[in-house]
Amino acid sequence: MSLRLLIFFILLLIFAAKSVAQERAFWSVRPLQPQRSVYWITTSYFEASEEFASAGFRRDLFRVATTDETSFPVTDARFIDRLIGLHYEYGYSRRLTIVGYLGFRGIATTYTETDFPQGIPTFLAKSITSSGFTDLWIWARYELLNPIKLKFPFRLATQVGVKLPTGDILAPVALGTGMLDYDARMLGELTFFINRIPAYLLFDTGFRLRGGDYKNQALYRLELGISAADEVQFRVGFSGIASIGKLNKLIGIGEIPRPAATRPLNILGDERYGQVLLGLQANFSPTFAVLFDYQRRLYGNATFFGESIQLSFAFLR
Repeated sequence: MSLRLLIFFILLLIFAAKSVAQERAFWSVRPLQPQRSVYWITTSYFEASEEFASAGFRRDLFRVATTDETSFPVTDARFIDRLIGLHYEYGYSRRLTIVGYLGFRGIATTYTETDFPQGIPTFLAKSITSSGFTDLWIWARYELLNPIKLKFPFRLATQVGVKLPTGDILAPVALGTGMLDYDARMLGELTFFINRIPAYLLFDTGFRLRGGDYKNQALYRLELGISAADEVQFRVGFSGIASIGKLNKLIGIGEIPRPAATRPLNILGDERYGQVLLGLQANFSPTFAVLFDYQRRLYGNATFFGESIQLSFAFLR
């Protein structure tokens, strides 16, 4: 997406949004009212031509994909991850909200492999593609503290969940781990004013217990939102994942005996990364909003380095 097209799209969202005074109803710590639902339809695009090595430095994608690190057999690599997802929330009671997420993912990567049969370099163009459903997550979020009880504009909630192995582990690029995962999070939201402008600060921290040989993970997110108008909000945030302990199941391309058609590609392993978020939410009505997010990874270990854009449509019923 070009910069001019991106700016045009953002301005279009701002000017198209109606001037409807509305509280932040989407992706919030606060529980939904009983028997009310939020549907999120999201589409995202992630692209990378570089990666973070296990030691944390950046290098060309799949640069060292062999035990012989001096030959550099893989060049011109490019990785693309397209995702369409449904995020659903249902207000079960005054404090309890049920949450679910399922996505459909499309993976595509290309690279050039250099071989030296009889000492003569040969360049082979390779590609790997895979598509299918992701693993299914189901959470329960329970409000612990609210502003009315505290007489202070702060909310606190806890969220626990389980990941069901619905992703295809036999696809050319595995889209699931084939294991049950569990996570527990603590979420907080503080609302306040900056020069009479409504704002909020949200934090999300947690722990994920992963099945099989995968390393457990720490989860974290911090987000600041400011209302530019009743119908428009700007957001800036930072989030990340940190696998705990030595990284064993590395994300990236693997080594195989030659000759072979393609190398194995792993996108669901042990990794660490932190990324920055810039976002915009345009509220077209009290029950419909459009969100645009841009994320860029800043650091990591054994993971892709790249940027992603996400467009979401949120419906409150």
